[in-house]
Formats: sequence, structure tokens, C-alpha cells
Amino acid sequence: MIQFLRAQKEDLPYIERIIQEAYKPMKKILSRPPGALDNTAQKLSHALESDRLYAIYEKQDLIGTFSLALTDRKTVKLFHFAIKPQFQNQGLGSWVVKEVIKNMQQIIPTAIGIEIEIYSKIPSLLRFYKKFGFTQIGEKHIRGEKILILGKFF
Repeated sequence: MIQFLRAQKEDLPYIERIIQEAYKPMKKILSRPPGALDNTAQKLSHALESDRLYAIYEKQDLIGTFSLALTDRKTVKLFHFAIKPQFQNQGLGSWVVKEVIKNMQQIIPTAIGIEIEIYSKIPSLLRFYKKFGFTQIGEKHIRGEKILILGKFF
């Protein structure tokens, strides 16, 4: 059984490792390491203290993570989304995105939609989020990389 729960302080080292493992392959594609690799346990603790860091469990095993933050546009930004590599390509990421979308109004009642930022150099990410109704709503450039901003509104 897969479930996501608010992360606990003792989860932080495991969450940091999951993010490092999941984002490391992107270093070969991008002109610089992905920003997610800068997420140390100390930085993640800020998200934890704000009650917006989640741990994804399969039975008793912590296998993934994500964070949610309400923006000033009343959308929720989904970030720190990572699944342990050995659990990827099994539908778990899809399950998480569906569950977050389905439960968003309960998690953050004032939200009118969800946003996520992805690297334009990784088209599989764009295909993944389009399956759930996300569309491109903007773009920006960060440290030489083009970032697509995707949104899904309720």
C-alpha cells in the first residue's frame, strides 16, 4: 500500500538521499547540476517546519518525497518531487500526482491549481505531466537552463 504523510524530522536524511539519487541522472543532460541537488537536510528542514514536506511510503519503506507551497497566485507549487530510482517506472509517480490533484482542496483549501517547474531539456517530464492535464503557463531561465512552468487549474 502506497501512502504519503507529512514528513518527520527523522525522515530528512532519507529524503535528502532520495532527492540526490533521483536527480543525479539529470546532471548528464543539463548544462549544470539541477537545483534539487542543492537540497541538504538543513534546507529541507525549512519545508518540514512549514508543514509542507511529505514522505511517500510503500508499506514501511520511505520511497519518495514531495513538497507543496502556496504561491501568491493561489496556486500550489509542487517541488522536491522524487522517487527512489529502483521504484521508478512502476506507476508510483503517476499515483502520487493523481492523489495530490485529487486531494489538493483538502490539503490546501484556498488553492485554485497546481504548478510545477521542469527542465525543457527533459521532454519526458513534459509528456508525464501533460497526461494529468498540465499545460505550459510560462517559462523562465535559471543559471543557463530553460525552465517550463506547467499548471493545472481546478
